[in-house]
Amino acid sequence: MLALVPDPWIPGSEVVGGGSDDGVETDVSISIRPGGAQQPFTVRTLVRTGRRMHPTTGVVHGVATDWVSIASMAATGLLLQTFPEGLQRAEAKRLARTVVAQGDELARDHASWSFTPMVLERVAYALRFRILDQGFVAHADVGGSALAAWGTGPLPPALSRVHWLESSGVPHPTDAPPPPD
Repeated sequence: MLALVPDPWIPGSEVVGGGSDDGVETDVSISIRPGGAQQPFTVRTLVRTGRRMHPTTGVVHGVATDWVSIASMAATGLLLQTFPEGLQRAEAKRLARTVVAQGDELARDHASWSFTPMVLERVAYALRFRILDQGFVAHADVGGSALAAWGTGPLPPALSRVHWLESSGVPHPTDAPPPPD
């Protein structure tokens, strides 16, 4: 699947997740690790698949790529990074529901989002972003795909210029050699 990544590519970055719908890759998440004083951040690319019907069940399905869904995904992704470890199951479920509700609320408050250009193939797309106490959240609509990004630092300059990269060529954590005994 083609993924949106900073241009130029930042070595040390890797695929950290992905998804599919009816066997078709629909999204990929890449952890971008700029190094130095810049904090790592995540860029998730989602393909717009449209609303389809399952041939036998008639169930309508597809990937939600409207601006509120993508903004919520970015906000929830950031808020989940602040999730404390070691919680009991009931407390973790309660906190997860709270985090998702906060992400949805942040997404719907689009008047509080700012714009900056994100150049892809010589076209300046609008990258919507918000700076929160926990870090930044951002999203963009690039036509057939959408981008969600989040991280604990400020909005990274690396998001001002992106390009398409085949995600199968991006390192995965499982590609690393095993640690020495």
